[in-house]
Amino acid sequence: MPYSDLPFADRHPDDAALAWFGRPVFQLVEQPALRFAAWEREGHGGVVDVLGATYYLADERGEFAEHAETDTLSIGLRLRGLVFTEVPGATRIPTLAAEHGALVQHLTQVVTNDRIGQAEFAPLFASEEWLAELDSWRLELRALEPQPAQLEVDARRVLGIRLVYGGYTGTTVAVDGRIVTLVLHDEEARRVDARLVTRPD
Repeated sequence: MPYSDLPFADRHPDDAALAWFGRPVFQLVEQPALRFAAWEREGHGGVVDVLGATYYLADERGEFAEHAETDTLSIGLRLRGLVFTEVPGATRIPTLAAEHGALVQHLTQVVTNDRIGQAEFAPLFASEEWLAELDSWRLELRALEPQPAQLEVDARRVLGIRLVYGGYTGTTVAVDGRIVTLVLHDEEARRVDARLVTRPD
């Protein structure tokens, strides 16, 4: 089958990381506005214990403009958001329960990565002032009180917790032996179907 005819999720395989991590792994339901981009991996001691699903977002016309970039294929804008699946205990923040710690960690990560590219913060990157900003964001997020929330996972409504910060909303649930966190920018959440499904084999 030609590369261009492959389902987009199959164009960026990370079979080793997925096999090491095991099942289940969660992702957004297939939908016209999104195409799968790649898996982000996090771990400790050489063990992958967090996987993040990233996506491309269609333009306002609902189109994807595919073009080659070196050895990869880019089809436009990255979705400002991720779906994180983690092994319980992978995120360790003292004084916070596992789900709360995962929510704070992943929301901080996405907000920080977004702000790195903003004109206000880009000149500060890696400076002492930047590190102070990071610390202040982490402290602000830890001080917020999570609100009850739900995510739909494999057609089930799963209870969890939610935080809103920096133009993003993060929701975390415990399901099927995993901790799952969906982080989406509030503007793009209006265009995205936020239902989650188990990644098929």
